[in-house]
Amino acid sequence: MLGIQCTDTSVQAARVTGTRKHGAIKKYKTEKISKGTLERGVVLDSEKLADALKKVTKGLGGTSVALCLPPETVYCTLLHIAPSRGKRFQELLNTAIAETIPEERQVLRYKTHILKRTSDGIDVAIVAIRSDVLEGYLEACKKARLRVVSVTTTSFGCNHLVSKNTVTILTSVGLGTYPTITLFQNGWPVDEATLPISATDASLAKEIQNLMQKPHTQSMKYVTVLGSEKLLKYLRGALNPKKKKGESKENVQNQSVTAMIPWLKEKDLPFAGACIACWSQSSAMNLLRSENAGKNVRAILALLLVLGFCAVAIAYLRPDLIPTLS
Repeated sequence: MLGIQCTDTSVQAARVTGTRKHGAIKKYKTEKISKGTLERGVVLDSEKLADALKKVTKGLGGTSVALCLPPETVYCTLLHIAPSRGKRFQELLNTAIAETIPEERQVLRYKTHILKRTSDGIDVAIVAIRSDVLEGYLEACKKARLRVVSVTTTSFGCNHLVSKNTVTILTSVGLGTYPTITLFQNGWPVDEATLPISATDASLAKEIQNLMQKPHTQSMKYVTVLGSEKLLKYLRGALNPKKKKGESKENVQNQSVTAMIPWLKEKDLPFAGACIACWSQSSAMNLLRSENAGKNVRAILALLLVLGFCAVAIAYLRPDLIPTLS
């Protein structure tokens, strides 16, 4: 499987074998792209991107690819919906999406996950991308004769690396994309901040501290770092100031993604997005398998079923209308 990560300035490709625990990067390449090909993650010139994809995948072997898109292309948030089920729940969900995400719901591809049901309401995590943004990448891959099997982002693809039973912050730095801070709740991303490419370690720590002050992060226990060991060490000190005698040593546990994936060395971080994409092909993390895309397929199948029923009814009621072979 080939993993491909796209940024505004380059395309990284890696041939990944094995699993997350026992894997390896066999080959990898980077291809710079010219200005005007992508802007803030949106494809402006699919021909130029296709040319870059052809060059970066040449010699790596295989045409099936897993895409890792820039984090700024995706909306990630938490919706709160009144207690409901069935059709009423879907109506309230559609309304919440329209009120929260600044795009027409019809132009979005999205995935949702119910985090919690209580008598007060339902917490729903949603990750969404504009259909035209996604199609820009799919078109470029098609022109490069590549078959896309999955689409994710660095943070969304890392949901199997963070704790499933608590609130976690994932910090992604040094991957060639904008530094991002993603808030996970029970293993699903519910909020994300994109920082300037020049963001310092101190500014990252300040943003995390600000996020930790919000009411829904009070139970947060983990900060997972997808970045250098130097950054991990800095955040460990910044987020866990020295305690007085008798106080607990750490109020936030810091862990490194590279420690959780031993074979992913620090020098391989620029290709971390490509590796993550290869591990994110399940429907839970694959934006290609979005819910509303599935509804379109079901609608087509329903139409074909109706047409088939009509054809059978005509053949039964008016057999004279059916041509026969002489």
